[in-house]
Amino acid sequence: MSGTILRLTLALLASLPLCSAAEEISCATKKSLGDGASAGYSATISVAVNKITALQVESYNASGQEGGAYFCSLDSADKDSKATWSVSGADTKLSIETLGETSELSIHRAGDAYVINFDDVKRVYCGFGAEWPGSITVTPKKKACGVK
Repeated sequence: MSGTILRLTLALLASLPLCSAAEEISCATKKSLGDGASAGYSATISVAVNKITALQVESYNASGQEGGAYFCSLDSADKDSKATWSVSGADTKLSIETLGETSELSIHRAGDAYVINFDDVKRVYCGFGAEWPGSITVTPKKKACGVK
């Protein structure tokens, strides 16, 4: 009898899906602004079981002159930050606290793309002169980000 239970247990375990690691969807875009100036953006979204579990985004502007680079960086997994996620349909909200300031990001899923909105992100993630774009769109299998 115990052999039958063992075989049934093994059969049941074999039929269960394995835990999958988060899928990473990323993009990067660089734009030439003339006279040696440039701007760049990158984003990586980790998704597990159709939920966003991590976000890393960067934005930079470079004037083309020595010392003229301005950089923003946000990582939801940063050890000095506290991230809280909430999901409502196709919308994910990230509330992230760093250095006593709380920022709110919204990430909207449109088809297979993710649109990250930076309207309520604090400057604590940026150096002097740097700023976030209005939004970055990350689409699986596309290397370039959509930027507005």
